[in-house]
Amino acid sequence: NLKDYIVWIMEFIPQEKVFVTHSAEEQFFLILRAFEAQEAFHATTFEHLKTVRKLFPVLYAREYFSFFKEFKESVQKNYPDKSLEQIFDKAEEFLLSNKTLIDQYCNYLTHTDFVPHNFRVSKRNIYMLDLVPNASTVHFGNKYEGWARFVNYMVIHNPELENLLSRYIRDNRGEKDYLNLRLMRVYKIGYLLKYYAESLEKTSGDLKELTLERIGFWHEILKYILDDKEIPTNFVEKYKQKRDNLRSEDEKRRQKEFAIA
Repeated sequence: NLKDYIVWIMEFIPQEKVFVTHSAEEQFFLILRAFEAQEAFHATTFEHLKTVRKLFPVLYAREYFSFFKEFKESVQKNYPDKSLEQIFDKAEEFLLSNKTLIDQYCNYLTHTDFVPHNFRVSKRNIYMLDLVPNASTVHFGNKYEGWARFVNYMVIHNPELENLLSRYIRDNRGEKDYLNLRLMRVYKIGYLLKYYAESLEKTSGDLKELTLERIGFWHEILKYILDDKEIPTNFVEKYKQKRDNLRSEDEKRRQKEFAIA
């Protein structure tokens, strides 16, 4: 019975150069095309959703709120800091007050960790990795969750592209879409803070100090997103200098290889 099997057809995707080595303009149009392709997978009817639920998790605002509450509680447990607790309260209020808008943009196929090391570029096309049923990185949810992960990543790795994509949403799709992107950026930063807070007990020395720097950095970025303010370039550059000084030689080598592969 074929229903008892999943068949994977696999192919090696050659990649002449990694995403980050393309020009800013090329990166912009490559990633825009990739996100628009994902947005085409939209469960618009009850029948669509019945089919989708058999293969993929489906998230709505209530699930995002539940997960964010878990992020907040984990951070409070693993990194009890009053200022971080306050910013989480503000972020949670921001999300809860926009429940209708979050739901309005749900039922879209979303790759939740859509960043350059999770896709390959070949002949001006982007091929997503881990796009399989029941993979933890893939579900049907808010259409801007994948955008948010990517834009947050570019805060460090390509601020010019982060600004281009944010402006594109605001100028071409309108204020509601731009607000929704901000909501998802807040949600994804909540996850990052949870991840780093939970990592603290497993680290020591320079790695522990680096983890604390990362918590402090994303704490400040969260403030900028909530206040809808532009992130200062000098703030990001200072963080990158501290980060690089604390990185091990092995990690520096791995990052260098990733940039030129």
